[in-house]
Amino acid sequence: MHLCLLPPEILFHIFSLQINDKPLICSRATLALLARTCRILKEPALDTLWKVISRFEPLIACLPEHVTTTDIRGRLTLKRPLLNEECRLIDRYTK
Repeated sequence: MHLCLLPPEILFHIFSLQINDKPLICSRATLALLARTCRILKEPALDTLWKVISRFEPLIACLPEHVTTTDIRGRLTLKRPLLNEECRLIDRYTK
């Protein structure tokens, strides 16, 4: 059976498989690629990708480039307060 024909719950389980706290099948980069591959893979891949995040940088990096900047220490920071649409974008990824 083709991967795209599996129910989203099974895809989520497959994408989440780990051995010794390390992804068995999908790295974060692979999950990001899967999310862009087709609509059926998008939600399970994004759910798995955003299930655990250890820092704010991945969320800030989702914002448009004109909202963020990198300081001299290499830290990603905001140039201005977020607009409502930008808050909704972060909210979508954190649910």
